[in-house]
Order: sequence, then structure tokens, then C-alpha cells
Amino acid sequence: MTGYAHHDGHTLVIGNRWIERRFAAQVGQPFVTTAFLNKITDRDYGRAGGREFSFAVDGGELAGMDFVLERIEIREGHDPVEVVAHLRAPTLVVRLHAEVYADHPVVRKWLEIENRGTQPVRLNDLDWEELNLLVDTP
Repeated sequence: MTGYAHHDGHTLVIGNRWIERRFAAQVGQPFVTTAFLNKITDRDYGRAGGREFSFAVDGGELAGMDFVLERIEIREGHDPVEVVAHLRAPTLVVRLHAEVYADHPVVRKWLEIENRGTQPVRLNDLDWEELNLLVDTP
């Protein structure tokens, strides 16, 4: 089985035979993880209350919920499958990338941040993943 990605206008799903991650992905709304599944055990480790990302901008904090989805781009046909969520706030654009490989139980994620304002901004304290995942104990 290969990696896959699907977007139906409301939900984005990216995964492979081991893992699946689901996002609320409706244009004009925040883009957030809604499920993080172990497909071998059928256990969902996702819980409400996490943040997709956060960073400081000129001393103030912005987080994923401060951005809305503009569009989803899915790049299939090769390994890894890549998804790009194009997100915007008033003067900043974030391109959130997620990749899944066919033979690895991992979803890789990274961000591109673009300033569309007229003034330079200072970014620091970047957290590109702050999920509230369920923790199993032995």
C-alpha cells in the first residue's frame, strides 16, 4: 500500500497502512488536527486542545487558530505524498506541509512563513507541532 491524501472540502486525510492524520479543512476556517490514528490498533491518539503551530511576532503570539484555510494542494503520484495547506492571517501567510511515506509510520510536517505586510516583522519561539495527544502507559 502507498501513502494517500484526500480532501472533500471539509476534511483532509493523509496516511498510509500504519498511520492516518485527519484535519478539519474547510476554506475560511482554522485548519486543525481532528484525529491521529494508529491504523494497526485502530486507536485515535488525538485529543482537543492542541495547536497546529505557534510563534511570536514582534512580541505577540500567533497560533494556528489565528489563521484560516485558503486552499489545499495535494501532490500525489510519488513517494512521499505531500499536502500543502495554504493558511492566512491579516499580514502573514503560512504554508503548512505534511508528507507521508508509503513504508514509514510517520507524518512529516514543516512550515513556510511569508510576510505579506509592508513592514518587516521579527519571528521567534516557533513551535510547529503542539498536539494534545493521548499517552499510553505500559
